[in-house]
Amino acid sequence: MTQKEYREAEGISRSELFKIARSPMHFKYAVENPEDSPSLAFGRALHKYVLEKDDFINDFIILPEINRRTKSGKDEYERYRTEAFNSGKELVTQSLAISVFCGTRN
Repeated sequence: MTQKEYREAEGISRSELFKIARSPMHFKYAVENPEDSPSLAFGRALHKYVLEKDDFINDFIILPEINRRTKSGKDEYERYRTEAFNSGKELVTQSLAISVFCGTRN
C-alpha cells in the first residue's frame, strides 16, 4: 500500500487517535488543516526506506539540485512537481533523500 493509499484509506490513524483523545475539536481542526513540514517528510521517507527499501522509488521522487531562480530551473522544478502529482508520489529534496539513505538528519 502506498503512502497516498494509506492516507486516503477509510479509518483513523494512530496520530489521529491521539488528537481525538485530546478533544474532538483538535481532531476536527487537524482533519481540516493538515500539517506538513520537512520533519514530517523526513519521517515518511525514513519509514518507507527502513521498512520497504525496495519499494521506496514507487512512493518518492528525488528532486535533483535545481536553481529555481532561473526560468529553466523553474520550468524543470514544475516538471518534477507535475510528475509527482500525476504519479501520486511525494517529491523529496536530494538533501533529504541523502539524510534518509545515510541515517542522518540535519
